[in-house]
Amino acid sequence: MQHYDDRQIVSKGQYMFEDDLEFVDDLSEKQVAHQDSNVMDEVMAGIQKFFQKKTVTSMQSMDNLEESKDSIAASQTNKKKDEIRKAMGSEVFDYYYGFLYEKRQDPSTDEAKLRSDLNQMIGSNKTLKNLIFELEQVIFKEMQA
Repeated sequence: MQHYDDRQIVSKGQYMFEDDLEFVDDLSEKQVAHQDSNVMDEVMAGIQKFFQKKTVTSMQSMDNLEESKDSIAASQTNKKKDEIRKAMGSEVFDYYYGFLYEKRQDPSTDEAKLRSDLNQMIGSNKTLKNLIFELEQVIFKEMQA
């Protein structure tokens, strides 16, 4: 390599070394940069697809969980309903279930009047009072579903 002071001046005003001038092909660097960009685009697309799937899967899992909870709650309610039916007997159960369900669906039902009517129907039977209370809870759960 030549010393700085030994360089020749070319007519274009550029300094050049004699026999040391090499042309570096930038095309290969551009191709590599373009390929890197394409690879990065593919990676980003893959990441987005992954998170999209995860989000959809998570949402589906949440929906399935809600359905499972609803199914379990309905199953528990039906089981409790059957237990009350067995304890009361089918005729008594059907009568009180129909009566209470109708009253609970009517928004204008007077709670005090309903309690008074129930107390007159039930009398002093504590077992029946407890079963009616449990039946009201079942009806409440059914109406919430």
